[in-house]
Amino acid sequence: MIETMKIITAVTFALIFLLIAYKTREVQPTLKMILIVIIEFFVTLILFFLTVWMINMGLKKAVITKFDNRRVLSTETLYITGYIQNVGKYTINQAMLDIKILNAVSGKAQKVGMNRDGTKKENTVEKTFIIAKNLRPGEQRKFNAKLRLPPHFKLMDVKKSLSWN
Repeated sequence: MIETMKIITAVTFALIFLLIAYKTREVQPTLKMILIVIIEFFVTLILFFLTVWMINMGLKKAVITKFDNRRVLSTETLYITGYIQNVGKYTINQAMLDIKILNAVSGKAQKVGMNRDGTKKENTVEKTFIIAKNLRPGEQRKFNAKLRLPPHFKLMDVKKSLSWN
């Protein structure tokens, strides 16, 4: 989401620069007026969506508690459990949990190896789970998720990220 905000900010500054550039250039008055109106419309539209997004992120808040993951070696599966709680004042329509698992040795990600058939072994697994829908203020729910792991994963580094709308 931070990347999106950076892109929106860059586009806004570019449009403002274009607006200033066209105001100072010698252009036909009608064309100049049309360009100014179009640029001001897009700047206003971008600022409106940025403001709505920032207000939405500030009003809706959630936390994950009692997060746990267990690996079952016989099925090469990672079971993820925990609780999500809405600590904001407004209902969260949908909460998503992004899980990234690294095949790690002593805290560092391993280099990509090769399988016997010559294909590369993947050393990261990423998946997004929808863990709650229509979560009311103050409400807490249990969630479960299951993720298949490649058999060559030895030590795992599990990273989680929570997002909502």
